[in-house]
Amino acid sequence: SDIKRCNVLYSHFPKVMSKYNSEDLVIIISAYWEPAIEKMGERKFINEIDKSIKLAKTLTNKVILVGQTPTFNYRVPLALIRRIDARHSSNHVELSSIDHRPLNDMLSLLAKENNIGFYDPLETKCNEMSCVVLENGMPLHWDIGHMTHKGSVFYTKPLIEIIKEL
Repeated sequence: SDIKRCNVLYSHFPKVMSKYNSEDLVIIISAYWEPAIEKMGERKFINEIDKSIKLAKTLTNKVILVGQTPTFNYRVPLALIRRIDARHSSNHVELSSIDHRPLNDMLSLLAKENNIGFYDPLETKCNEMSCVVLENGMPLHWDIGHMTHKGSVFYTKPLIEIIKEL
């Protein structure tokens, strides 16, 4: 990999993971993908992810690739302050989000080609234009891309079901 911090992972990952029983091991490959694809270009990005998948599959047959999570053009707390007024419920708020569906479609195809699981977080509470940022009065995101604890739990529930199916 050309990304320095990934090189460290690649060099230590197999040794660390080989300590675990492959029957019990589940490897989840997840990242903020958009900057990587912009930096590397689509072809190199796909090759790097494919390499990561193949490395993971040498350790276990339980591998899941996670698509891009929701990201936004504005810091979510600021947008929430502007949106939560007399016209909007403070229990459920959707904000315009960046459309990562083409990227997630590409990752889904890569997962299928490698016979591994795939989870698209955008399918949880997003449509083509927006994603939920406030559920039951609790924020799911604290900036343009990071999740709150509540958001992490919210988006992890479907992932747990995929793990159970492996």
